Amino acid sequence: MRRSLLLGITAATIAAFALPGSAAPKSMTYTVDFRDATPDPTGMAVGDDGHCSGLLPREAPHVFKAPARGTLKATLGGFEGEWALHLMDAKGSVLAETDTTGAYESLSVKAKKAGTVIHVLPCNLVGTPDGTITIVFTYS
Repeated sequence: MRRSLLLGITAATIAAFALPGSAAPKSMTYTVDFRDATPDPTGMAVGDDGHCSGLLPREAPHVFKAPARGTLKATLGGFEGEWALHLMDAKGSVLAETDTTGAYESLSVKAKKAGTVIHVLPCNLVGTPDGTITIVFTYS
């Protein structure tokens, strides 16, 4: 009796995980605090890689590794003043960049396969030292 009950529970558990309602999530979201305590107003004046290529050294980017094919959306907020945002590939080439005035910066890029590495690089042009990156990855 106990053995058949255990087998029945095991079979029901396996069946529950096979149902469409328990499929992989459609997206994942998390936040990362980012600190750039050395504002660099020369951001767009130097170099050929856009808004975050100023005279001062850059902070290390947040590295995102795509778990599957999908779209990465990065939003930078939580700061005052002027910041910019870059998304770069593993080799350092700019995939997307933005520098708008306002309370946040937001970009998105597609990851064609699992394992794609995307560097999320905010940079403080003339603002407060702290920001927050919100990462949303939507599976496709």
